[in-house]
Amino acid sequence: MISVTSLSVIAPCDPSPQIHQVLKPDGVFIGAMVGGETLYELRCSLQLAETEREGGFSPHVSPYTAVTDLGNLLGQAGFNMLTVVR
Repeated sequence: MISVTSLSVIAPCDPSPQIHQVLKPDGVFIGAMVGGETLYELRCSLQLAETEREGGFSPHVSPYTAVTDLGNLLGQAGFNMLTVVR
């Protein structure tokens, strides 16, 4: 199974238990998602610009998942031998 960046848009429901169930024993799951401080400088710049122009800002991007949270979710779903790379 390969999931490229789609995990970041389905954050409200954790899909890792379902992914673990459909894998063969000792199967491999490779996933990629944006997370943590991705695009930090861009988000800060946009917030600063909106604050200067509008007198405040509102988030335009969903919050990103922290790397430690991702590892914990995968472990709770039954995955072992985890490798999480920043």
